Amino acid sequence: MLPRTGVAVGLAVAEEIKNHKGVLGPRNFSLKRDATEDLSIVLSELWRDLARPGPLWSTIRLVHEGRDLHPSNFMAGALSDGLVAHSYLKPVATADFLTKGATLIYNHLHEASQCIQRIHEVLEYELPARVWIQAYLTTAGESAFGRHNDDHNFVVLQLLGSKNWVLYEDEAAAGRERLLTTGEGAFLRSGTWHAVSGVGELSLHLTIAFDWLSASPEQPGSALNEQELATHHRGWRAGTMLPVALDSATLTPTTLVRTAGRTRPIVTLDNNSAIVQCCAGRFRFDGRLSSVLDKLCDGRETSTEELSSTCGVSRDDLRAFIEFSVRNGILLCG
Repeated sequence: MLPRTGVAVGLAVAEEIKNHKGVLGPRNFSLKRDATEDLSIVLSELWRDLARPGPLWSTIRLVHEGRDLHPSNFMAGALSDGLVAHSYLKPVATADFLTKGATLIYNHLHEASQCIQRIHEVLEYELPARVWIQAYLTTAGESAFGRHNDDHNFVVLQLLGSKNWVLYEDEAAAGRERLLTTGEGAFLRSGTWHAVSGVGELSLHLTIAFDWLSASPEQPGSALNEQELATHHRGWRAGTMLPVALDSATLTPTTLVRTAGRTRPIVTLDNNSAIVQCCAGRFRFDGRLSSVLDKLCDGRETSTEELSSTCGVSRDDLRAFIEFSVRNGILLCG
C-alpha cells in the first residue's frame, strides 16, 4: 500500500512530542529523511489547497500591526452558476499587505486540506490529544504579533523558508532567539512567552496546537477538562460513509476505510468476542476479527485488500464487517 501524504510527518511530530514529555523548556527538532520527503509533498499539495476557493472565508485572517483586517480588504466573493457562494483571496491586495509586514493565517486548515487532515488524525490517535492546525504565511521581516503566550500547547513546523522565534522565561525576561528553517520544528507548552517574525523571505509554517486528553506530570501544559473530554470522545472525523452505506456493491478491494471517531476505539476481548467502544457506541464482534480491529485502531486509511491479506480473515467475513461498520458509524470511507 502506498504511503498517504502527511502520515510520515504526523508520526514524526508525534514522536518528538512524546520524547519531550516532562521537559519544561522549549525544544527544537529536525525531521528525519522519510518525514522530510513527505513534507515536500505536503507543501506541494498545500499550495493547491490554499489556492482553492471555498465558502469558509471566516477561517482566513490577515493580521497587520496586531489587528485583524476586515475581509473586504483582501478577499472577494462570487456566486457560482449553482448559486453557491465562494470566497477567494485578492492576490494583489494580499501580497501588498504581506510586503508591509502582515501575516496571513488559515485557521483549522485540517478541515480544508486532505494532507493536513492526515497529520491531524495521526496526532490525535498517537498522542492522544485534541488537535487543531493553522498555517501562517509571511514575506516580510516583521511580526504581526508582539510578545504573547497561548493557553494551549503547540508544535511549530516550518514548511518553507525561515522564521525567527524569540522565547522568554516570563513576560518581563530577556529573550532567546531561535531560527527555524525548512523541515525544523519546536515544541512549546502552554503559557510559554514568545514572539515570531519573518526574515524577509517567503515563509510558511504550521502551528499544530493541542490539548492532552488527560493531565499528568509526563504531559506538561494544557489538557482537556472532564466536559471537554466527554465532548471530544463523541467527536467524529471529517469524512463520509458514502457510497458503501447506500450500495454495498461499491465496496471493492481498493476501497479505503478508516475509523470514524476522533479518539482511538477501545477494543477488549471477551471469550470469543471482540468488544468495541467508539464514538458510535458499543459493539460486539466475532473474536476472529480482533486482528482487523487492531489494524484499524491505528486510525490510518487502509484498503480492504490490505486488511484481507495481512489479518487472515476471509474476504466474505471482512466484507460483512465493513458493510456493517460503515452503516453504523464505526468506519468512514476514503
